[in-house]
Amino acid sequence: MFAALERHLRAESEGTGIAVDAAGRFIVVQGGWWYRAEYRVLASENGARIEHELLNVALTAHWAGPLAGQKVLRDSPAAFGALLTAMAAELEG
Repeated sequence: MFAALERHLRAESEGTGIAVDAAGRFIVVQGGWWYRAEYRVLASENGARIEHELLNVALTAHWAGPLAGQKVLRDSPAAFGALLTAMAAELEG
């Protein structure tokens, strides 16, 4: 599961920073001046659970991050769902 997530995020993240901690099952994608996306793959009763969190990391004008990123914030649930759907299709075969 973690390897599939990393593959998909690397493919989607061309031109942006990505950091991978395979041992910790943690991936960070820097999304510009104001946000960072964090992904965690956690063990669960059914195999694995993927968590996704968007963080406002703007050092200056921290208040402007959510305003500048309204579209990113609005589209985030659908984008995460599409990522999971693509990963499931890949893992199924």
